[in-house]
Amino acid sequence: MSEATAVFFVRPKLGMKRALATTAAHLDEDASTARGFIASNLSVFNHETLDWAVVITFRSRDLLSVFLESEGTEKFLTALKRQEFEVEEKPLIIEEGIKPPAGTAVIMHRVKKHQIESFIDMEADVFAQAAAKLPGFQGAALIPSGVDREVWWTVLRYETADQLNAWFACPERADALPQLRALLEEDFSTAKGRSPFGAVVRLVGGTPQTSPAWKIVMLVVSVLFPTVTIMLRYLNPLLDDLHLEPGLVSLVGQLVATAFVTKLWMPSVSKAFSWWIDPIDGRDVTTSIKGAIVVVAIYAIEIGFFWLLPGLTPWGK
Repeated sequence: MSEATAVFFVRPKLGMKRALATTAAHLDEDASTARGFIASNLSVFNHETLDWAVVITFRSRDLLSVFLESEGTEKFLTALKRQEFEVEEKPLIIEEGIKPPAGTAVIMHRVKKHQIESFIDMEADVFAQAAAKLPGFQGAALIPSGVDREVWWTVLRYETADQLNAWFACPERADALPQLRALLEEDFSTAKGRSPFGAVVRLVGGTPQTSPAWKIVMLVVSVLFPTVTIMLRYLNPLLDDLHLEPGLVSLVGQLVATAFVTKLWMPSVSKAFSWWIDPIDGRDVTTSIKGAIVVVAIYAIEIGFFWLLPGLTPWGK
């Protein structure tokens, strides 16, 4: 179960920084008693080029959703309106492995301990200013992690995905990247989402990286084996009774199995194994070995299950 974060964007208002901080503190008080609460914080708001944002994180998307529909969130939004803040009532949801809305990028930076001020200045004075010059720019926010002091998130928003891509290809951005990288412990990364078979795709330092193929194959087999086994037992006889050609029976079976794997099983399975298949977080040897052992254990459980219940298999009917 991955953490989920809600980002409420607030239009900057002259002389109202303290008021926003106070309102955010009240939200923190209400959220701290809610199940699954992890942290809340404010974005950097001492630079004119950056949006203001109030951020709240819970242990899961479901727990976050419960709080977003609670009286605590309603009080927060009402307080902002009373102070005549312009706030986007529908927050941006950031969740590991879930692609942000079109035109939005969430970029993670791990900043060197003594370079945080320089990093903030560069993000605000160089990158945000350059991004604002391009068509479709809607705003940029710089958010400190509520858990890890060295982790910072940049949220860039454009009207369309093409306009966002134009920013990533912008020469001014490319020229400034070496200076940015000098301030970081490791290259920045952007969570981009998942492939149909559950692979995590990230943009790392401007280059797409995806889950190792062997890990995805192992996970696919873990759900494909029981799916196909049960289909051969129950679906294929039904298709045979319709007197379909063997080739058509095979095609229908493969289509059904692929639909089950890609739409039902792999999204949940790949989410549960994000710690293993992530091209960044799961790349070390120890994590890779642990994950492989767990998947092999799943194979053994599945084989044992069908051995104990042969009636569910085509060879035990």
